[in-house]
Amino acid sequence: MHLWRVPLTGSTAQEALALAPRVLAPDELARAARLLTDVDRRRWTAARVALRAVLAHCTGTPPDRVTLAYGRHGKPRLPGPGRGALRFSLTHSRDLALLAVCRGAPVGADLEHLTAGPPGPGDLDDLAAAVLAPPELRAYRLLPPELRRAALLRRWTGKEAVLKATGRGVTVAAARRVVVPDGSGTPRGLPGHWTLLRPSPGGPFTAAVAVLGKDWTVVRTDFTGVTPEGRARAAAHVVRHRPALSGTGGAAARHG
Repeated sequence: MHLWRVPLTGSTAQEALALAPRVLAPDELARAARLLTDVDRRRWTAARVALRAVLAHCTGTPPDRVTLAYGRHGKPRLPGPGRGALRFSLTHSRDLALLAVCRGAPVGADLEHLTAGPPGPGDLDDLAAAVLAPPELRAYRLLPPELRRAALLRRWTGKEAVLKATGRGVTVAAARRVVVPDGSGTPRGLPGHWTLLRPSPGGPFTAAVAVLGKDWTVVRTDFTGVTPEGRARAAAHVVRHRPALSGTGGAAARHG
């Protein structure tokens, strides 16, 4: 699995924004225009150009010719023969985006800034009561107040990553039915064997990636711009092997 780290400010983002009019589809440009603030429009657009550049890099298709289809809950995918095996999930928060790409298994990613959520501790506790499953909520309530926001965001990123991967849609009711570990591990409440990974995005963020199966190897790639052909330009890859989870039996790593 490749995990692309995409900056949404600075020269890389400016380069992506300049390419947007000729790379993005009309529906993507229209969606960006509907966002309320200029900051949100610029971040969403830069992330979407990066998505197309990475997919162009993976498929050999020019970015403006990459066709995206959408599932029942709006998750994008690549249609057509030979492309169904390439799965991806894009997430962004503030000035950073993460894009998980793998072959042969559904994947979901989520990223949150560590200051996200309601500002007051009472409202934060109310949110926890709404989205956490009973065992998660009990663990949350044992924490001192100063640790609760980060703990809730770790759980939430795990839940959103899992729900994105399964294509079920992210709702409060669905979130409460899934139990996710605080770190890497196996989520409960889903059919099949899913793995939840906790990549380090850097900076004041927390992230999660959910993928079907086990024993994945994660290759982190820094998105550094777009080539003249419109494909993603990348910095050196950093390979992180996930430690085997209990019950994996030491199976060989899968590469996506």
